[in-house]
Amino acid sequence: MRDLRARSLKKACFIAALFSMMLSAAPAFAQTVTAMWDPSPSTDQVTSYQVCVGTSSLSCNVALASVGASTTAYTFAPTGGVRYYLAIRANNAAGSSPFSSEVSFSIPSLAQPANQSGTAGVAISPLTLSITDPDGSPLTITHTGLPLGLSINSSTRQITGTPTSPGTFNVTVFVNDGLATVQRSFTWAVAGPDLAAPFITISSHTADQTVTTSSVTISDSGAPFRSMYVETMCSPSSTHFPDLRRSRDDAISAAASRRRGLLREVTCCTRRRPRVGFAAGR
Repeated sequence: MRDLRARSLKKACFIAALFSMMLSAAPAFAQTVTAMWDPSPSTDQVTSYQVCVGTSSLSCNVALASVGASTTAYTFAPTGGVRYYLAIRANNAAGSSPFSSEVSFSIPSLAQPANQSGTAGVAISPLTLSITDPDGSPLTITHTGLPLGLSINSSTRQITGTPTSPGTFNVTVFVNDGLATVQRSFTWAVAGPDLAAPFITISSHTADQTVTTSSVTISDSGAPFRSMYVETMCSPSSTHFPDLRRSRDDAISAAASRRRGLLREVTCCTRRRPRVGFAAGR
């Protein structure tokens, strides 16, 4: 809570304005600020007070409210991210005093972040929080519920990092400027690692066909793999293909007659199809 003080001494009346801003527990767009002041001496015979609230000096374009002589507080709901100017004057039978010195303040605004998603083990794109506070007060940004591996930098106003565990997380971000705290909530869905295996297609052979080449096409949905191998299983006397090791997304063509001199013509059968194996890993 910040105490904002404005004092003015007048012959017609004495105004000692004490503004103590207090926030309700409602969301930021419905938070209220209460201006409180010390009453004028009874000798001033004050009949009422006027409260001027504006978005520029003494404009009173938000409110010019009158309250009774026994009232020493005025409550209104400011909009986050807007700078306000507030002053008070006293009225009696002789007229109105000048307004007190103004108090200028704002409360922060925090735009609603969209729901987020990511994958465990994969760094997120930095999420920049949209925050404004026109009076320039230092801001403290905190949170609850961020996935493990993510953090908020108050200086850059960004959420960065690499989530480590899958799940759906209910996140709330808090922004405090020393006067008010505003908050926004959203969800962050983190998927597990992509363990889907890559798939391959192999050209088929007819019974008793003699081939000198064999082509293998590898495709996957994004999961990396370390190695793969292909071997024929036509008959006990057939020659095995050697291990074919390539990085992901390569299209592998094996010329049987050229592979390290290890392959000769191979006769494949229709009863048993070629077997494909791979080692998937992160």
